[in-house]
Amino acid sequence: MHHTGDTLTDGSETVYIYDNDKTPSAYSLSDLGNVTEGDTATFRITRTGGTNTAGSVRFYTGSGSAASGSDFNSKYETVYFSAGQTTKDIQVKTTDDSRVEGSESFRGYLQTLKSGDTLTNRFETVYINDNDFYTAKETQGSVDLVTDSTGGAYVRTAS
Repeated sequence: MHHTGDTLTDGSETVYIYDNDKTPSAYSLSDLGNVTEGDTATFRITRTGGTNTAGSVRFYTGSGSAASGSDFNSKYETVYFSAGQTTKDIQVKTTDDSRVEGSESFRGYLQTLKSGDTLTNRFETVYINDNDFYTAKETQGSVDLVTDSTGGAYVRTAS
């Protein structure tokens, strides 16, 4: 190899150029199914493209009909991939409450952190299935006395 200050005697030298540019990664988000309230929702981040070096992407949650804090635990974090790693699972805990409210939803989102990286599926929606229900109905005149799964009683006008 030729070094600074060396003299070329035959007029030629082989030069090697090492490419240290990172090939961009593409990230995609999927969910692994709907959950019953109180269970944990799982989001899967899949990384393709430039997986031969370390990479990272941001994951965060957003409310839909489900409210952050009362129906699920919000998340906002940077997810790190080591060289060669192509998937990461993110867990989001949902809250088991006693309200009869039907199915609700929230979303997981991805955000790129490095120039050139792309998103092929930026968000995914998870549905939280309610596990609370009305257990008894008793009609008295023009009102219904309804009991929910926790023993709470509600009065509503009979139809």
